[in-house]
Amino acid sequence: MSTETTVDEAPSPGEQLRKARTGYGWSLEDVAANLNLDVDVVRALESGDYAGLPEPAFIRGYLRAYARLWKWTTFRYSAPRSHRYTPAWVQSSR
Repeated sequence: MSTETTVDEAPSPGEQLRKARTGYGWSLEDVAANLNLDVDVVRALESGDYAGLPEPAFIRGYLRAYARLWKWTTFRYSAPRSHRYTPAWVQSSR
């Protein structure tokens, strides 16, 4: 019987960051203030709900900045392929 963690069992980037945040005793507001983000953005990052966030490049940057709060230097993230950015001006014309 193997005790290795498979890709399916590995926690999401947001889950890893949420666990670190709660482990350090930080609130969502603490993280948001340190990253100059809205609390709702931090909440979305932790839950993996990227639909209301900007394009994937920004999401990666937010997650990396969040990871740097805990001095994580090897944190890697790639935007889910299902998240596609559509500019607001295109969305409003539909």
